[in-house]
Amino acid sequence: MKELPPFIYQMLLNDTDITDVVGDRVYRTRLPRKPSYPLILFNYDDDDDEATRDGPLGMIETPMGIECRDTDQDVANDLVDKVRVLFAGYSGTAYGCEVLDIERQSISDSFIPPDDGGEKGI
Repeated sequence: MKELPPFIYQMLLNDTDITDVVGDRVYRTRLPRKPSYPLILFNYDDDDDEATRDGPLGMIETPMGIECRDTDQDVANDLVDKVRVLFAGYSGTAYGCEVLDIERQSISDSFIPPDDGGEKGI
């Protein structure tokens, strides 16, 4: 399969609504040791090739996760909304592959408490 992560990375960094918030702090899979916030972290699982008894169908599904993090919940929520708008119903070409649709399958909120025991977490 062609590489989708650079495509996702470029989509995120080419959107000024997003970069106005995170700058260039868009990471794939791993964060720096002491990251600055806000930031976006994305990863993707192995591709799932669709197959029939006659062989590959030609469709590939690539599950991805995108996390929007900040120490302020309102900033993180605003960033989530910007990412949703960017990807909602996207179709087009990515690295020579036709992308038929990008859809959200689930959403969750989480809070990571800070090391100092304060109220502002991630």
